[in-house]
Amino acid sequence: MNVFFLLLSLILFSCAEDHVSDSEIEIIPLASCVDKGEYQVEKLSDYAKSLHYIPLETNTASLIGVVDVEKSFLGNNNFYLYSDNNLYKFSGTGRFLSQIGKSGGGPGEYVHIWDVDIDFSNDKLYIKNRDISILEYSTNGDFIRDIPIKQNILEKGYYTQHFQQVSSELFFFEIVSYLDNQYMGMLSDDSFEKPVYVLSHDPIPMDENENVVFVVMDAKIYKTGKDIYFHQLRSDTIYQINTDSLCLIPQYILDYGRYKPHDNNSESIHSYRVIDSEKYIYWAFTFGDLAPEPFIHSVYRNGRLITYTNTSVKAVYNKKTKAFKLLKQPIPKQFGLLNDLDGGVPFWPDIISSDGKSMFMLCPAETFIATYSGKENLSDEVKNILSQIDEESNPIIVRADFK
Repeated sequence: MNVFFLLLSLILFSCAEDHVSDSEIEIIPLASCVDKGEYQVEKLSDYAKSLHYIPLETNTASLIGVVDVEKSFLGNNNFYLYSDNNLYKFSGTGRFLSQIGKSGGGPGEYVHIWDVDIDFSNDKLYIKNRDISILEYSTNGDFIRDIPIKQNILEKGYYTQHFQQVSSELFFFEIVSYLDNQYMGMLSDDSFEKPVYVLSHDPIPMDENENVVFVVMDAKIYKTGKDIYFHQLRSDTIYQINTDSLCLIPQYILDYGRYKPHDNNSESIHSYRVIDSEKYIYWAFTFGDLAPEPFIHSVYRNGRLITYTNTSVKAVYNKKTKAFKLLKQPIPKQFGLLNDLDGGVPFWPDIISSDGKSMFMLCPAETFIATYSGKENLSDEVKNILSQIDEESNPIIVRADFK
């Protein structure tokens, strides 16, 4: 075990620089597109061949609030949706099946869900219980074991946030600290006896007292097909976690140019969401003063009405053609791809299925009703859903099958 981790440590610290050339890293020209003012409306039919709607069953046990799609999954024809510190399981047709685990202090119970990962090939589901432990369940919700997580990592106050199982024996964690900025990740088996630490390639600044200026837990660790990626949203690089040689390899670099998010100016651009599929990467940014179509938006949060200026911009990167496109709003104050398949709500993916064949968007029931009520030539599918739901119903899942 010690020899294995010694070799692993040497590999992790060296391979990113030594085993990849600049020509193998894809540069995504964000700054160039912004400078040229290149924004366009993209049609859903260029990406998807069909559209279907799945109403989620609504009852007292299954009623969900706002879904955090970063902790939600679709695999083996079941949805796993995180909302309000609960993980709900629905069938592929929207039937409520169960709740996975529950809040509490007993076996198989959690204090707060910080992250979720699912290994559909082995029917294993993992809930990260704060930075305390990983709870392992079957995908049916049967509790298997509690895996304690190493504390006070490196004796520099590091703790774990986002995570991903990268093989049957190893987990990869984002790590952060208020006291140090040298490291960004940790690779370990479930014993945490000999963890391996990954140096940060874009450290958070330190102040004059040698404290971290700010702590951002913004990493996205995700699977696309058999590949696993690690991306800190404040950084410009997406790394592939190579599970054969066990190292981080730069795969994509987002060229921010003078708009880099670390720059303290009103023309900074910030990435806040990345959705990756076999053919496309879907990006969401905040553009601040650079936003081409800003608008005032109001939303209720924790019982309070909050009003702010929405400066979001969506973008798509085509992995095959290497084309990067900044998108205009297809309908004023709505984001995504113009829904030219049935004229409904603009589509933007929230979840990619584990088999890579479909992308899914959660549409609030009230939005679905407002969009389709009164429209002519509705499909029987849409008519049937409208007859079943009201504005208090669970969301409608919109499934778009890739071309």
